[in-house]
Amino acid sequence: MSPAVEIVAETLVLRRRRPEAPAMDVLDQIMHGRHGRYIDFGELALPITPFSLVVAEALDTGMLARDWAGLWTGNSSPRLRPFLRELWAAEVWPKFVVRYSLYRAPAHSQR
Repeated sequence: MSPAVEIVAETLVLRRRRPEAPAMDVLDQIMHGRHGRYIDFGELALPITPFSLVVAEALDTGMLARDWAGLWTGNSSPRLRPFLRELWAAEVWPKFVVRYSLYRAPAHSQR
C-alpha cells in the first residue's frame, strides 16, 4: 500500500472514530512521523474526496468543508469546478504540503 493510501485510510478511520476531534488534530496525529518527504497523493487529494474535505476543514480559512461539497456537487455553473480546482491548488493544498513538509525533491541537483 502506498504511503498516500495509508494516510488517507488512517485519516478517514480516525475521523469516523472521533468525529468531535478537530480536523487539524486528526491530520497531525496521522501525519506524525511522516513529515519531510514527498508523498504523491494524486487524485486522493483533489476536491471533493473525503480526505480533501478533512484537509479543507483543517486548513481552509476561506470556505468550510461543507461549502466545498455544496459548491462542487450543487447545481452550479460548469465553470465553477475548474475554478475550485485552481483555488484548491493555490490556496488549500499548499498549506497541507507546507505544514507537513511534503515538498517534491528535485530529480537532480545542479551544481
